Amino acid sequence: MREIKFRIWNGAYFDYWGFVHDKHGVHFSSPSSNNEYPMTYEDRENRSEQFTGLCDKDGRKIYEGDIV
Repeated sequence: MREIKFRIWNGAYFDYWGFVHDKHGVHFSSPSSNNEYPMTYEDRENRSEQFTGLCDKDGRKIYEGDIV
């Protein structure tokens, strides 16, 4: 099954979130709320990219909009 992950460029770095599998089971990890780079809900919705489930030849995860 494909991992459900997202990322968004907040102006300084990528912020990642999605469903996390750990020793406690599966839970949703939400994006951090950083007051230095505030974003509205619409910004997050319109600028977020979803993980495609594929990796490049170096093993890095490919997200929507990546140039491979």
